[in-house]
Amino acid sequence: MTVSRDGTINWWSLEMSLLRTAYSSSPHLKVRTTWVTDMVCLPDVNIVVTSSTERDLRFYDCTAKTFTLKIVITSWEYMICTMHYHFYKDPNEQSILICGDAAGSVRALTFSPVERGPFRNKPGRALLQLRHVDLQKRPRLLPELKLTEMPRVHSDWVRQVSFYASLHCVVSCSTCADALLMCDLAASKTHNLFRVDKGIQCFVFDEEAHVLATGGPDCTVRVWNPFVPSKASVTLHGHHAGITALVLQSNGQIVYSLARDRTIKVWDVQGQVCVQTYIDVPSQIGERTPISAVYNPATREFILAAIKLAVLVLDEQLNPQHTDGFTHSRAVARVLYNPLFKVVITCGMDSIIINWDPVTGKRNLLVRDAHTRLLHGELIPVEITSACFDPGHQLLLTGARNGTLKVWNFNTGVCLRNLAIEHMCEVTNCFWVEGRILAVGWNRHVTEFEDTGTSSSGKAWETRHSDDVLAAAARTPLSLATASYNSELIFWKLETGQPYRRFSCTEPMLRIKLQYSKRAASPPAAASGTARRSTSSMMRPSVSVGGGRESLRAAAAVQKARARRVSTVTLPPRAQHMRQLAVHAMLFLTARPCHMRVASLVVSLENGQVQCWSDHPAGGIQGAFQGIHTVGDYVSAFASDVDNDYLFTGTTAGYIKVWLMKNYLRNEKVHVNMPLLRLTFPFLWRDRIEGRAKRCVRDQPLPLLLNSYRAHLRCVTTLAYLDDLRLVLSGSSDYSVRVWRLSGEYLHTLGSFVPWSLDVTRFPPDVRKVASFTTFKLCIEGSPDHDPMLRRCGAAAGCRASCRGRWRRTCCATSRRWNCARARSARPPPSRCWAATWRCRSAPSRRRHLSSTTRCPPYRCTRTCAWRRRNRCAAHPRPSWCAPRAFAASSTAPRRARTLKRAKSDLVEGGRGEVFQYSVVILLFYNYN
Repeated sequence: MTVSRDGTINWWSLEMSLLRTAYSSSPHLKVRTTWVTDMVCLPDVNIVVTSSTERDLRFYDCTAKTFTLKIVITSWEYMICTMHYHFYKDPNEQSILICGDAAGSVRALTFSPVERGPFRNKPGRALLQLRHVDLQKRPRLLPELKLTEMPRVHSDWVRQVSFYASLHCVVSCSTCADALLMCDLAASKTHNLFRVDKGIQCFVFDEEAHVLATGGPDCTVRVWNPFVPSKASVTLHGHHAGITALVLQSNGQIVYSLARDRTIKVWDVQGQVCVQTYIDVPSQIGERTPISAVYNPATREFILAAIKLAVLVLDEQLNPQHTDGFTHSRAVARVLYNPLFKVVITCGMDSIIINWDPVTGKRNLLVRDAHTRLLHGELIPVEITSACFDPGHQLLLTGARNGTLKVWNFNTGVCLRNLAIEHMCEVTNCFWVEGRILAVGWNRHVTEFEDTGTSSSGKAWETRHSDDVLAAAARTPLSLATASYNSELIFWKLETGQPYRRFSCTEPMLRIKLQYSKRAASPPAAASGTARRSTSSMMRPSVSVGGGRESLRAAAAVQKARARRVSTVTLPPRAQHMRQLAVHAMLFLTARPCHMRVASLVVSLENGQVQCWSDHPAGGIQGAFQGIHTVGDYVSAFASDVDNDYLFTGTTAGYIKVWLMKNYLRNEKVHVNMPLLRLTFPFLWRDRIEGRAKRCVRDQPLPLLLNSYRAHLRCVTTLAYLDDLRLVLSGSSDYSVRVWRLSGEYLHTLGSFVPWSLDVTRFPPDVRKVASFTTFKLCIEGSPDHDPMLRRCGAAAGCRASCRGRWRRTCCATSRRWNCARARSARPPPSRCWAATWRCRSAPSRRRHLSSTTRCPPYRCTRTCAWRRRNRCAAHPRPSWCAPRAFAASSTAPRRARTLKRAKSDLVEGGRGEVFQYSVVILLFYNYN
């Protein structure tokens, strides 16, 4: 509802369409028109109240789309300039109408809304006219309406009034020294006076969080504790005109302020910074007319009105059924984990650096506008494209799209140094090696800086690339690898800065000879020409054609079948030479030795292939595998653990895959414990129907695919692995950084409004709509709360309480990585998960002198123990290790060590029909009295 000065009242729908119009006028004025000062609606009794310069209050009945003047209270001492109405859901509670006048007085009219109170229809009375004095001295004229007065509480006009329901207090403000008053109607229990020199024009409060925000002519937003009126908790400066309206959101953590110059600022109370400044309020609503504003918390719409109406949406509320929230306001560029301070650093395309605590999920520090550029006299934020730590993990280095680099203290947010490679030349990768800072980008060469100097410019290495460098990786102190858009791969010596090997990722078997010269590097055109000349004289490896035509047909058929499963399209040979494959990501496996037969560098190509190279001078390509299973996809991010046992890949389609690198291209034989991997990765469990991820690796035995799931709906731009917590962090272009367990279970999103927890697994709301059954299997069946064996367990609640979130590392005080709820072998589950007769066979603390009449010894049964009678889970079949035969148990002679070399069993789970086969070698030592 809107009202103008001439008394025109309009009803509008939420879509801002005009519904009806009415007029409020004084019944005593015949010539001069009225001037309405304020209007308030009484929705529980269907009454509209207007105040005017005639010092009266008019109550209009709006029942059944009528507009009938019901009560008029005239002859107030001063003009009423502001009003507020509050009513309770309980009809037995008194409703209250608060009025503030031009003399600084506050008055309250209370009545009972039962049967509409004083506004009920009475026969023979169409209009009731009263004077203010009648309410004071002759209350019998209107006994349902009670008047309470607080005269002269302010020395100037009352600008705004409200009611603090939780404290049962009336709140009023004025532009005088006694700026804001909070007191109860009796003025006895609560009487808090907030003093501001220039007064307060407007205020807003949150009753749940007990936060009070005020704004006034001094262009300052103040945030108070309502119980501490002596000093404001937070003072926010930035406006250049008086503040006329305020809005609170997120339990008082976000404040919106509207000034007279039509500027809206968004404030972060906890960080005490201005998040956004909005200056695009339409001028059509009136450039010099005072603006009235109202906030609709249901739709989060801020409605501004002067000559016309304008609707602004303030931070639209997120639906938890659709999203968990966002970490940055734009795409995430880099996620880094600092093992020294145990914090996670995220850098976004919004030029923001955030320091997170991965255990609690809280934000430790936020740096805004980390990189900026001057445009038309205004600083514009620049996207962050790369970041890394120094060798001591104490400082942070960031690179931006405009070619600048900055050194930060990420614990305090202080910029320590500014560097630059070239103006408006994007930094694609940066590295901080011992004593030097290296940066590569679109300038096609490596730029080196001293880490202790003060110079902002560095020296350039020799230009060997003929196109923009898109990916790079460093292996201190040996080598640096750089790759360009046209598939060039060059290895550099970190010590000297000289290239020692050059390859083409599109044709990795070609030998390219490097030519060294004392002259300066040739321009890009000459360099490309040299590359073409050298390519024409390249030596090609010999190809055996002993198979003849039949072998070629068989190979073509296998390749065609593989392409069909991977959903890729094979280009003709002529078309392949027309387009070089760009390199988008690379990673050094630093735990591997520098050997000519050991693959220590993984490279991602845009056709979805992952190549493995050796950085040894006599090495080269060692192998390749397909890292995707959807058409048009490719690997865009790499990560690995400290020992390089796992390789994590993120794709442009939003998938995360985990590969076992322990036994891949190591030039040595490494034993792989498959039962342990099956316990850790539910993806390895057998399926009735295999998904695309498993089908595409049927003919690819190595490396073993351990996991594959949909993590984001958009491209995965960066990955990080936390070894001590066994967590995977994925950053995406969907503005979020998500936390995953190693097994693929989703935990949380950094910066989400959902309560943080690393023990409870969830399902990403946005991925749920498009996820495959493989992703559902990992997020649902991979959780202990959904394990069918755990549901059949008689003591499942105790197992959840003791083993949730820790089953991958320890179980029942054992160092072996067995899962108490996921035992799929002949070894029984521990006692915490099953009945008291079951004991954890791998826990040293359980190997004690057990009574043969109360518990079953390992892999045998005593003479007096009946398995089905002793076991609480009677529905579970008898395990193969529990043989019914009896054996002699001496009470004095100790038992010797027994060795079970190999135990094989097939356990068929009820309801799923899945068969799991394990080969377990267990060494058991037991002593019995």
